[in-house]
Amino acid sequence: MTACGTADAGGSRTGLMCMKVCNTTRGTVLAERACVARSFGRRLVGLMGRRKLDTGEALLIPRCSSIHTWFMRFPIDLIYLDESGHVVRIHARVEPFHLSWGGSRARDVLEIRAGAAAAGDTRPGDVIERRDDAG
Repeated sequence: MTACGTADAGGSRTGLMCMKVCNTTRGTVLAERACVARSFGRRLVGLMGRRKLDTGEALLIPRCSSIHTWFMRFPIDLIYLDESGHVVRIHARVEPFHLSWGGSRARDVLEIRAGAAAAGDTRPGDVIERRDDAG
């Protein structure tokens, strides 16, 4: 993994560990730079304060089966993964100020730009792989 910066709510640059996320079932790249929210603070804040997600950006939240989009400024796609990296649920174009639950099998959630799940033809059952070659 490589360090990358994302703007937090205050607009400063903070180093986070990032990776490439690929749908190996479909042979598509879902995110070139998926930063991992491991700390309590990063998990709590998530994408709040961001004005948008650029193409190829994502936030991976491990050990998370539900999220909220309170105080967000843009819609996102949510891809919930089980412990082996299989897609268990997709919630497309989740608007700000909503709640989402991935179901009882969901272990991690990938927050990506709205429309990216459909663009990558991602479906439940697909295998998602995390690679350490993000730049």
